[in-house]
Amino acid sequence: MKRKNSRKFAIFTALTALWMIVIFLFSSQPAEESYKTSDIVLALQQEYFDMFFKKLTPFIIRKAAHMAEFGLLALLSLETLKNSGFRFFTNAVRFNYFTAALLFTSFYAFTDELHQLFVPGRNATVIDWLFDSFGAIVVLWVIHLIARKKQKRDRYV
Repeated sequence: MKRKNSRKFAIFTALTALWMIVIFLFSSQPAEESYKTSDIVLALQQEYFDMFFKKLTPFIIRKAAHMAEFGLLALLSLETLKNSGFRFFTNAVRFNYFTAALLFTSFYAFTDELHQLFVPGRNATVIDWLFDSFGAIVVLWVIHLIARKKQKRDRYV
């Protein structure tokens, strides 16, 4: 396995690991502490969101945070994989970097939910795991669209 760019690989590996630690630390907060953190964001957004979403504001803000957290993890893991030089192949299916990044992120989201079972006042929910995975899907899809557009543009230049 030959690395494309070992410096980029090292940087993105470190950033990915660091972000995973940040997610772990957020998930390690007891429920009361977690709600205090999100209440600060809610207080800032409440004024604007409430005129449209009323009682759904806390749900929307919290789920958007889940999506953003794991969307960033998907982006970082994608860049780590792309710079690793590793190729993903099985006998029947060829995995690309986007698929591998999505599977990695979704699996980490699943383990994050399991971790929360052991944190006072927290619980694991399939809904949170789905929002985490959906955040990864959205970010990876946008990156894929941008890359395709750039590839088409470069062909004609």
